[in-house]
Amino acid sequence: MAGFKRPLTTEIVAYRAPGKASQFGYFYTKPGTFLDRVGVDYVTKPRLPKGAQGPQPLVSREFVRYRVKRGVEVMRSTSSGVRAHDTKAPVPGGGTQYFIPRSWEVLEVID
Repeated sequence: MAGFKRPLTTEIVAYRAPGKASQFGYFYTKPGTFLDRVGVDYVTKPRLPKGAQGPQPLVSREFVRYRVKRGVEVMRSTSSGVRAHDTKAPVPGGGTQYFIPRSWEVLEVID
């Protein structure tokens, strides 16, 4: 894992569960990286409202693009192959992922 500065114009992407209040998280990757290469499955179970019970249907993850607004230090790593949390399906890993704390301060969503 290595820290490095990203230039202002760099674009990165993430795969997010739909319906979340924020499109920002901790993990991002390079454009063109398939989501199974960064250790996530194509579908996820959305969280139920607090106190709600019942079946949780699987929903497709959303692809989100971001522009890096200014230089930022990130932790870079290579994802390992895992079993997806929600479906238990194997995902191969092997992709580069970036961990960016407080990403909402340095990224902007590209429509």
